[in-house]
Order: sequence, then structure tokens, then C-alpha cells
Amino acid sequence: MNANIDGKRYLFSDFMHNGEYYDSSGYRFTYYSETVLPGGALRIPGRHVNNEGYVCDADGNICLASRDFKKGKVVKIPFGDGIGKVYDKCNKNNTFDVYVH
Repeated sequence: MNANIDGKRYLFSDFMHNGEYYDSSGYRFTYYSETVLPGGALRIPGRHVNNEGYVCDADGNICLASRDFKKGKVVKIPFGDGIGKVYDKCNKNNTFDVYVH
């Protein structure tokens, strides 16, 4: 099962302004700032910030935290190029924390 089954895309600036989005599959997307919570212990190969402001891995996948998906799971998301990868756990079910700068 993937999030973002409706295929919508949201701009980084809108995400930062609104703080959260829900997709039609019931998933909630919130942002998690690396400037507040750096996640230095996370092992993200090639960790970098892309030109939009998302924290990505070496393959360009936007880094996520999820309670529902195991680390390493690649999922569709409504941001960037639409691909994210789970690197950490978050506190709530049906939620993705999206790493941003």
C-alpha cells in the first residue's frame, strides 16, 4: 500500500505555510525540520537538501519518518518528484514526517 493514491502534488512553500496535508488515502503529511531536530544519528546515504528544501538521500528520495512502514520502504508522496523513503519512526499512525531544511 502506498500513500498519495490521488497523485496530487504540493509545492514546498504551500507545505511550509499549511504545515500539513492529508491525501485521499487518509495519510497525514507533516514536516520535520532538520534545523530543529537534526537527526544526526540517522544513517542516510548521500544525505543532502535538494533545490526545493527537502532532505534527500543519494538517490534523490525525500526522507521520511513513519510508524506504519518499515525503514527502507519507498512510497509515493505528494511532494517533490513524488518518491519518498522511510528512514525513521514517527509517533502517529497514518502519518509521514517529511524531512525538510
